[in-house]
Amino acid sequence: MKRLALVVVALVACKKTPAGSGANSDCDVIKKDPANAMVELSKKYPNNALKVAQTIEDCVAPTGDECDRVAAIVKAIPSMAPGLGAPREGSDFAATCRGAPPEMRKCYLPSYVMEHSAECKKIIDDMRVSIDKPIDVAPACDGGTVVMYVSSEGTWIATGKDPASRCFAARKDNKIDNAWIESELGQYKTKDCRPSVELGAAGDVKYQDVITAMDVAVKVGLTDVGLSPAEELPVSFKDSKAPKGPQHCPATTIASSDAAGSGAGSGSTAAAGHHQAGTRTVPPATGPALKDAEIVIVTKDEIMLHTPGATGSGAESVMKVKDAMTGSGQLKDLARELPASTGDGLLIIQADQDTPAIVINRIVVTAKAGGYDNVLFAVKNK
Repeated sequence: MKRLALVVVALVACKKTPAGSGANSDCDVIKKDPANAMVELSKKYPNNALKVAQTIEDCVAPTGDECDRVAAIVKAIPSMAPGLGAPREGSDFAATCRGAPPEMRKCYLPSYVMEHSAECKKIIDDMRVSIDKPIDVAPACDGGTVVMYVSSEGTWIATGKDPASRCFAARKDNKIDNAWIESELGQYKTKDCRPSVELGAAGDVKYQDVITAMDVAVKVGLTDVGLSPAEELPVSFKDSKAPKGPQHCPATTIASSDAAGSGAGSGSTAAAGHHQAGTRTVPPATGPALKDAEIVIVTKDEIMLHTPGATGSGAESVMKVKDAMTGSGQLKDLARELPASTGDGLLIIQADQDTPAIVINRIVVTAKAGGYDNVLFAVKNK
């Protein structure tokens, strides 16, 4: 809360070298030359920072409640103070504002803070004391696990460990049946506690099919999607015989205790369109920065590693794709070159859409062994 107040107040506290001339009205000044508006208004209302703040607020955010006005003011920061920049979207600040106590919301407006600094400071201090008090935290939601396995024949889904809880849909025109997957996983939409999805793929399946299956799961609201080698799934499909027509699975799940010790929950996680690996999705506010991520680039022929801060192109060849397609487990050449992580490191896998799943599986295993619990997946543009 305090950070927001400081950022917004910076709009009226920022000083620049005067430039240009004023317009006929205050709002025209802001509209025509926002970068110099504070300077011009300060000249018009010398030694009256409060009037400058109120003028900016009335012109930039003339309507709406406190939170709507804060969102509009934050959105205007980059144009009015180019050297400052808004740290987040205005809509984020509006949401934060509405989540604050009613008496705090008016303290998000710079002019109010300037007139009532003692009052706003007390509100913030009281909130800080309240936050520091120990509270009872409800246990995390555990909706169990649903297993999905993509093969060259089609897609399997298992909502239990017994054969009666398995269903299958064949490929259509050599593509996995997205509509069927969406229908089967969509039956969990109304659940208060939704299951995680553990995904595996046969070695000859293309990387694009893996990404597509993840996307469908995320689309229906099952955002905790794990990617693991087929042999680590809590259900084995090795001896399963594919039926002729698409089947329907019961809306049950595999208990977390029954999935323990397998790949469930310890592979890769997909969330909100981002395919992120680890035991749980890392929130954007606290997760590792993309600029610090190691990047494994998989072309049609090579596996390369890009290390943050590397000179030159930054991507060095590690091994051939054909060598990663034979054998199982970690890729020794990649493991040797990949810097060790303490568990909160981020690794990005950017692979050609036709890369065999066996290669992706082995990269994930190598990353996990190296301490990378967070992996983003991306399809490499041709």
